[in-house]
Amino acid sequence: MSLIDRDRAWCEKVLAAGEVGWLALGGPRPYVIPVNYHWHAGRVLIHTALTGRKLEHLAADERVCFGVGSALAPLEPHGRGGCYLPWRSVLIEGRARLIRETAEKLPLLQAFLDAYQPEDEHGPLTEGDVANTLLIIIEPEAISGREETGAEEGGY
Repeated sequence: MSLIDRDRAWCEKVLAAGEVGWLALGGPRPYVIPVNYHWHAGRVLIHTALTGRKLEHLAADERVCFGVGSALAPLEPHGRGGCYLPWRSVLIEGRARLIRETAEKLPLLQAFLDAYQPEDEHGPLTEGDVANTLLIIIEPEAISGREETGAEEGGY
């Protein structure tokens, strides 16, 4: 088994390929929630409703952690010798910023939508489409990645 620390370029590939991550928020009662996200121009984009627990936590503290991870293969059968599951993960530490203004959030939400649906299925978003949506942007201050491959070398 081999635990490998990965560079930023590898981390960005993992982030670009992902769809669900975990947003961790501080406060008097820490809060972690799975979110749909899009990695765009070196930042994490998360769409959210106009109210909710995420927003309450962000109002108190803009510092966040965001993580993605996945298994690389099924759990290998094991006996008394131990348990092994190859995996990869990326962790971002940064600050979250809420985007409320339509002019700023519309092109970013369009990029989010375009990443998940081909252009011919939805057309351009309108101001009405995004009126009840806020956008959270996570500006990374640190990004780290790790992979447990089971071999000396391996990769994404």
